[in-house]
Amino acid sequence: PRPPQGPDSSEEPKPGKAKAELRNYTEGKLIDRVYNTYLLMHTHQTVEFVRRKSAQYGSCSLRKMSAMEALELLDQLVDESDPDVDFPNSFHAFQTAEGIRRAHPDKDWFHLVGLLHDLGKVLVLFGEPQWAVVGDTFPVGCKVQKSVVYGDSTFHDNPDTRDPRYSTEYGMYQPGCGLENVLMSWGHDGEFGGAGEGVSPSGQGAALTPPTPPLQGLQPLVWGRAVLLGG
Repeated sequence: PRPPQGPDSSEEPKPGKAKAELRNYTEGKLIDRVYNTYLLMHTHQTVEFVRRKSAQYGSCSLRKMSAMEALELLDQLVDESDPDVDFPNSFHAFQTAEGIRRAHPDKDWFHLVGLLHDLGKVLVLFGEPQWAVVGDTFPVGCKVQKSVVYGDSTFHDNPDTRDPRYSTEYGMYQPGCGLENVLMSWGHDGEFGGAGEGVSPSGQGAALTPPTPPLQGLQPLVWGRAVLLGG
């Protein structure tokens, strides 16, 4: 098959572009697609859905592939929640790694983090809808926070907003319970399966440890979960 063409230079975020111009969720040529993705996400991401998906993928036994194989799969994916770019996510992975390399040339483990941070999005290519995988994550099981993208207009059909167990300020949590005890929406940012070593404190995924020596730890990626590192 013909390799994917690189992104049109007019579509790439420009170096030095003001931070305020990025992640614009109010206007732009992609805004309808972005809004509809978040509308579906905020309708269907419930406590029950998150628990079911975590159980489904928790064994990390569904598929085994190298990190580079996963990156190549992202040639086929355009993230429909991203208001800034309209090209395959694989390019975003290398752009992120290169941007980190320029800013932090002495932290080659950090370059690796940038390269791997969105690998969980390959779940879309194996049957999961984009609304269940891409986009910004948020806490479930409590009142929708003001910081949630489109939070004021996209949760009206989410049943948890009408469930007294989950619709109050703290919902199913106790004040001060700690972030490790908060259930986040399921998706590529939530869990990581096998590219690093160790286990996260919550037990919900593997914690990525800087390889020793750095950049020589591209071990086979075993995934039944998505990626722990945000992006």
